[in-house]
Amino acid sequence: MRAATYCNPIINRYLADPFILPAGGWFYLYATGRGDDGRFLPLWRSRDLASWEFVRGAVARGAPGAWNRRNFWAPEVLVHQERYWLYYTASPDETPDNTGNRVGLAVSDSPAGPFENLGVLVPHASLDGSPFRDADGSLWLYYTAEWTVCHGWDPDFTARYPRIDPVYWREGRPQTPGPTSSPQPLPGAEKHLN
Repeated sequence: MRAATYCNPIINRYLADPFILPAGGWFYLYATGRGDDGRFLPLWRSRDLASWEFVRGAVARGAPGAWNRRNFWAPEVLVHQERYWLYYTASPDETPDNTGNRVGLAVSDSPAGPFENLGVLVPHASLDGSPFRDADGSLWLYYTAEWTVCHGWDPDFTARYPRIDPVYWREGRPQTPGPTSSPQPLPGAEKHLN
């Protein structure tokens, strides 16, 4: 059997911030932007990482006034309790300097979607949420606090700061405790400090 070969770009489309999830014999690629079907966060799949097929846009645009009207960026998927939890950035229509960006959440029973929007997860200006599970099973969310509007660390709003917050499961979905006011320990960091 001959191995599949590829040529860059592997998909001839604008697909920034790609995230690949292996599941059920497929590789699912989620990306920033708009899908060919008019939905957002284009979702592609491949069996060999060389030949790709478009599946759908993972999420629909929210109704007027909703939190998720534009800036569909940086999707990542976490598998938990046999469901697929899609973390992504979006914002409402009016967001000067992207201050309306929020890390939100959608869920599906399949890695191929479609994903149902569950709303905002990080309730302050934020982007690029990256969930991860520590070796002890605890869940964490790494993200950027957009323009530091939540903490006032930078009165000139000239910088962005990375954040790491614990994720708790309540009422069947992940939740963060809100912005933390002090640095959080990086999970497992102590084993690298010796």
